Amino acid sequence: MPSEEEEIINLIAQELTAGKSVDSVAGELVQAGLPQDEAYTVVNAVAQQMSRRGGPAPGGGGGGGGGGGINWGLWMMIIAIGVLAYIILRR
Repeated sequence: MPSEEEEIINLIAQELTAGKSVDSVAGELVQAGLPQDEAYTVVNAVAQQMSRRGGPAPGGGGGGGGGGGINWGLWMMIIAIGVLAYIILRR
């Protein structure tokens, strides 16, 4: 079962694969409560990682989460740090 961070990364990748712009996806994250700079950082990181591996596979990459060259642990850590920083700074 994927963690919350993995689910967020997968959703961002799916949105980008479906043709949405970085601005559009980041805007959705901002509406969900993520600070704008962090939203852009995360979306840009996912977009860069997708382009490094030659773009998304046709049909959304098909089932099962093997990673496909993306270092999911690193992206989960980046998102977790960003969320924790946001929570701490809001206090």
